[in-house]
Amino acid sequence: MDRQEFIEVLKSRNIPINIVCFDELNGRDGVIWIRKIPYEWSVSHIERGQEYNWRGFQSESDALKYSLETIIEEYVLLNKQP
Repeated sequence: MDRQEFIEVLKSRNIPINIVCFDELNGRDGVIWIRKIPYEWSVSHIERGQEYNWRGFQSESDALKYSLETIIEEYVLLNKQP
């Protein structure tokens, strides 16, 4: 999976793409941050300026797949109708 495929899946599920930040965080909050750090790809949640739930991956594709699964699961739970 590449970034374009990742973004297309989010769009197809009506999930706003601004909940993901690639590479530079630029002061954003309440996002999933996907970036390359030395020797691996990193995925973490940024809330109130703090980094949570950090995970490392061997490839960008693996990081994107994990992020997509996480986003879809969380988005469905948050938007479930009673």
